[in-house]
Amino acid sequence: MDSVLIIHASVGAGHKRAAQAIEEAMHIRYPACKVKVVDIVDIGGPWFETIYKNMYLKLVDQTWGAYLVGWLFDMGNQSPPGFLKRWLEEALILNFFDFIYSNDYDLVIHTHFLSLEFVTMLRRSKSYFTPHVTVVTDFDAHAYWALQPCERYFVARTEAMLGLTYHGLPESCFRITGIPIVPAFPACPDRATCLRELGLKGLKPMILLISFGPKVVSAFEYLLESQQPLEIVVVTGRQADIRAELEEVELPTQHDVKLEGFTKVIEKYMKCADLLITKPGGLTTSECLASGCGMVIVNPYPGQEVRTPTCFWKQGAL
Repeated sequence: MDSVLIIHASVGAGHKRAAQAIEEAMHIRYPACKVKVVDIVDIGGPWFETIYKNMYLKLVDQTWGAYLVGWLFDMGNQSPPGFLKRWLEEALILNFFDFIYSNDYDLVIHTHFLSLEFVTMLRRSKSYFTPHVTVVTDFDAHAYWALQPCERYFVARTEAMLGLTYHGLPESCFRITGIPIVPAFPACPDRATCLRELGLKGLKPMILLISFGPKVVSAFEYLLESQQPLEIVVVTGRQADIRAELEEVELPTQHDVKLEGFTKVIEKYMKCADLLITKPGGLTTSECLASGCGMVIVNPYPGQEVRTPTCFWKQGAL
């Protein structure tokens, strides 16, 4: 195998994070293999980004929009994508077909169902023959993932497999592997080393807040009301506006606070933290589990993320 294409969709960070994890693992295991990672939203162009990504993110930030997205998610989970949905998406993403035909790879890996949907359509029409596999990035699998032909499905748990076999996929095509996380998590140094490298004290209970949008400011202010002295780290990523708002908050003297923007060492912050507060995305939750850090779930996106706490509750983790 000389070349691999990994396709994600930047609708939330988890699909990209999974693609990154697979890419890094491929470089370790197959150093001679050329690996390319692409975002199908970028390939689709600005119109597609506006309709498919930006509209979704704006909806889920509104109460009524979140209910609508949740309802559409549940309705769509009754069966794989229908003709009208496929036609609308395909009309918006002709650029993807140009891309896939103009590049030759030995294997295609999907971490989002959209590219899976398009490639399986091409395979069914016998106009594309490259093998492809799918990595489901949630603990439960929506019907949109249930598409064939696809050589292999990698899922987090047995229940995800059963959900997709209900929609007609053969059990033989599945491997239960968990959700891929970057190799930095199992290779993370001990807590004392991480504290020193990050400039943290580690003398008080440590709370890690990973931004889940504007409401993270309220969560931060609520933590500051605690009479128990805390060390609080807030990771805002590239959300400069939220960080600026956090910097305006008056800090009580009993707490130690660090505001962090985008970081490439989130595994070290999780290693140091006693408790993580954030949304229950499949990747973030998997990384938290690997770190042995406790987790408080807030503001799940409607649909898939709402199901994540139920998965853990059924396993006795809540």
